Amino acid sequence: MIDQLVLFFGDAIISKRSEKEILQKYIMTEGQGASVIEFLAGGSRYPTTKDTLEKNMHRFQMQGKLVWDFAVRVMPFAVRKVIKEAGLEISDIDLLISHQANINIIKKSIDELGLPMSKTHTTIREYANTSGASEIITLADAAQKGLINKGDNVALVGFGGGLSYRAILLE
Repeated sequence: MIDQLVLFFGDAIISKRSEKEILQKYIMTEGQGASVIEFLAGGSRYPTTKDTLEKNMHRFQMQGKLVWDFAVRVMPFAVRKVIKEAGLEISDIDLLISHQANINIIKKSIDELGLPMSKTHTTIREYANTSGASEIITLADAAQKGLINKGDNVALVGFGGGLSYRAILLE
């Protein structure tokens, strides 16, 4: 499955040969939260200069409580949305792979969806938070470990800066 899929997902790219494998997708931003998760400098707003380097502006910054509140709200919402639009039920999900930012966010989101932890796979202990690539890394790990079978419904869900969030439902 993973070697046959091409898709831009966050900052990760995988490839796709058949539209049939993508059942549904959803991506959204809540721009009013742009300052909740951000890099202070290094982009077009604050290009790299001696001053930005001296002020230690080339770093990731987030407001933890606001990130938590956002993630545990939007991840279950996005999963429910793609499942409903595909004409499925939560119980039809064989595996749910979340952004690997925080195990407690994953647990809370899984619980909110009414799924047992056995319906997810995590790699946060092995790789930590690998940003937007974490879902793809975890998907590949699950496939390599034989946790995904042909015909399985696999949902991927994540969130990031902007504030952005997304879900995709694969078969």
